[in-house]
Amino acid sequence: MFPDSISSIPPSHLSPFCVLLAISWPLMLFVFAPAACSAPHEGYVDIVANGAFERDTIPESPGYTENVAEWITCNEHGHILNDKNGPFYTAALGPIPRGGQLYAKQGAGELSQPLVGLRDGNDFYFQCRVNCREGNAGMELTIKLGTHVLWTGLIEPHHDKFQEITHKGTYSADWGDTLSFIFANPQGDATVLVDDVQLWTQPVYTVSYHADPIVGGHVSGPETIAPGDEITIVPAPKDGFSLNTVTALNGSISKVSDSEFTLSNVTGGNTHVVAYFVSDTPTRPVPIILDTDMESDVDDVGALAMLHALADRGELTILGVMMSALNPASAACAERINHYFGRPNIPIGNVRGDGVMRDSRYAAHIAAEFPGALESGDAAPDATALYRRLLAGQPDDSVVIVTIGYKTNLRNLLHSDACEHSDLSGRALVARKVRLWMCMGGRFPSGREANILWDARAAHDAIKDWPTEIIFSGWEIGRDIYTGGQLADLPVDSPVRRSYQLFNNLQPHRSWDQAALLYAARALDGGTAGDYWELSPPGHIVIDPDDGSNRWENDPDGTHRHKRLKMDPERVAAEINVLMMHQP
Repeated sequence: MFPDSISSIPPSHLSPFCVLLAISWPLMLFVFAPAACSAPHEGYVDIVANGAFERDTIPESPGYTENVAEWITCNEHGHILNDKNGPFYTAALGPIPRGGQLYAKQGAGELSQPLVGLRDGNDFYFQCRVNCREGNAGMELTIKLGTHVLWTGLIEPHHDKFQEITHKGTYSADWGDTLSFIFANPQGDATVLVDDVQLWTQPVYTVSYHADPIVGGHVSGPETIAPGDEITIVPAPKDGFSLNTVTALNGSISKVSDSEFTLSNVTGGNTHVVAYFVSDTPTRPVPIILDTDMESDVDDVGALAMLHALADRGELTILGVMMSALNPASAACAERINHYFGRPNIPIGNVRGDGVMRDSRYAAHIAAEFPGALESGDAAPDATALYRRLLAGQPDDSVVIVTIGYKTNLRNLLHSDACEHSDLSGRALVARKVRLWMCMGGRFPSGREANILWDARAAHDAIKDWPTEIIFSGWEIGRDIYTGGQLADLPVDSPVRRSYQLFNNLQPHRSWDQAALLYAARALDGGTAGDYWELSPPGHIVIDPDDGSNRWENDPDGTHRHKRLKMDPERVAAEINVLMMHQP
């Protein structure tokens, strides 16, 4: 247990002489041992973000003026990051206590950070390490948790060692939750150095609430929960909707009444509670074939995860998944994701002949790291033949094709001849069986977009010759819809989580493909996603087959339309995130 005091501590890295001295005189071991950076009590967690003030890259001098990530600073001069070669380092101060970088404040000012995880009545333990630049007379420092003073005093230079400030107490919510370092009355140009800031307390986990679909109602409850606690959550359907189920990513859900549930058994992290609302007027599941490249961007993975989530809810039927890319790992990657969601036998087809070959940050890794049977796209059936078999087995005017990659497969399908599954030509088979082509592609009203320009000739031919309605979800639709930032909370054995980790280290990412799939699954026949987008007047897209550029032309007799956003992109992102977080 920490004392309520300030004490001098030695450097974190002992010299051989100090080690020898500690061995020779055991009673002096306390003097030379560095302070521990571990929990002061079993089950406690450190809730200070970036208490070591580290960055991935340390700016070169004199570029030390950036604010430290996860801390809030005032706009005064003198807030800097300082490494061992920085302007306020001298060997006399000793090594930087924790890592290679620390915070330095020259002159009066304030450094603060809101803390997430404090709970009224919980014990907490605070520590930090401080020093003052050699040659200064010092500066006053006050450390506060909200309105409560943890420590106040004069910081003076300490030769060869940083000082450790510690405090233990019981937190009161009346104080507030901001940890502040207030620097005052500098003597001359005094500079105070701060490092190794920690505040340990019993863990409190964040609870976030989501409705699926958003337009069907909402769910609410406390925003935090401690391990072992139980909280009440309340889903509220809107008129025309009913509550189907309530789930939690981490924790147990129990029904208390028709309008109340409890969440308990949350362990090890945050949790996401989702209430699933269904229309009181049920619709027939949409039969969908997804055509993806599954290589260059990671939103294809997000869309495939959504496809399985929607299938698990009974909103669609997955007829097959087609690969429009020649990368041999793409099909294997998709098969691993299908396997994870309990559908290892979904037919997968791969493009043949001419096509697009691009590298992938994630596809080969997913194929190698996760279980499945398909070795590569070369071992998958020809996509054209599989398209013909799947379409021939469906009712007329029923199938929705969603393309979130190149249009090569659909060009090949239109040019195909009669086969053992159907005596119709490819174009005639499409005209009979396909209700809609939902196409992620193009930029409206004009521009260039990757899914068209990478095989512009195929896109030109397929779109020009397509015999049924096409709805385009353009580049501008997914540009402002950022999703995937919550995937870090998924189990580590999730290929969806791993794909985003490989692609961009689990950062929020634009959602072009997910926006296309959501419309195809939930906007037809007056579905809920129709509240998110509206459609342009009829017309047609004109594609230059040489450079892949496109432009839009209105035409009252046209069979093409493109989506236009009606709802706040953040609300659309929230619904997509719910589906991407779905677990089998």
